[in-house]
Amino acid sequence: MTIRVDLHVHAKVSKTIPFRIEAFQRTASRAMQVGLHGFAITEHFHSPDFWQSMEELARRYRYKDGHLSVAPGFNVLTGTELTVSDDADIIVIGPLEALDRFDNRFRRRPSQGH
Repeated sequence: MTIRVDLHVHAKVSKTIPFRIEAFQRTASRAMQVGLHGFAITEHFHSPDFWQSMEELARRYRYKDGHLSVAPGFNVLTGTELTVSDDADIIVIGPLEALDRFDNRFRRRPSQGH
């Protein structure tokens, strides 16, 4: 059985726009319509509401072991996109606890706008 996932998805059109659960739900709905079995939500670490958006998703959907159960047979992996220079980004996918540890490894936390 082939499992189709997209490992780089944003529910926001810009990192400066506040997270809205409705935008995430539209994104998940469209992903299911095109036949995906899931995706990784990789909002920018330095967006103003990164942790608030992850906490809202974890409250709204069953969260366990790094993924959100959005619908039967459709899971969303938690992750982030970290900008390391003007033309280079790194995608990091993992449980929220690991993302928090990663965030804390920096002298200035990326999630605080650095």
